[in-house]
Amino acid sequence: MTSNINDTIKRLKECIIQSGYSYEQLEKRTGISRSSLQRYANGITSKIPIDAIQNIAGALGVRAEYILGWDDPASPNKETITSLLRAEYHMNEDDIRFLTDYMKLSSAEREAIRTAINAIKTIKGADQRPES
Repeated sequence: MTSNINDTIKRLKECIIQSGYSYEQLEKRTGISRSSLQRYANGITSKIPIDAIQNIAGALGVRAEYILGWDDPASPNKETITSLLRAEYHMNEDDIRFLTDYMKLSSAEREAIRTAINAIKTIKGADQRPES
């Protein structure tokens, strides 16, 4: 294997570890067998099909270009984030816009939002308690 493929394998394995997904979960997300995913990530297979890298990258929320060493850093693009939010959390456009707006707030503004959410949860919890 050349150092180029070694770097690709290293980045692939790092992305898998950082994702927190098991190989079983990745198999379900990508349709690539667990054993193939493990061979790719451990460098046992030196020839990883480009479509497999694209598929794995999409499932991990990173750009295939990063895994291949063509692009830094591993940060996902807006389209990848949006599609992950839709797929994983069933968020609609309004939810995604809210989350995007939230990320633009200062830490003090975010804390105020969290306080408001906790107050709503408390009120909601009080409404759900049976009366004595």
